[in-house]
Amino acid sequence: MEVLVYSKPACGYCVMAKNLLKSKGIEYEERYLDNPQAIQDFITEHPDKRSMPQIFIDGEHVGGVDQLKEKLS
Repeated sequence: MEVLVYSKPACGYCVMAKNLLKSKGIEYEERYLDNPQAIQDFITEHPDKRSMPQIFIDGEHVGGVDQLKEKLS
């Protein structure tokens, strides 16, 4: 399973999502949106996604932490 997590600084929901993945023993790649170029790249690639985190599993958009909880339960 390939998991990609887009997150940003000072995001409590991002921390919750990453902690959930860790607690389940699931490795993930994090793309941290902490600079203008990273943010612009994200907006260009995903123009309809504004909140964080944004999580993808095997290339499929899952959503945020609540949707991740549902998917992993």
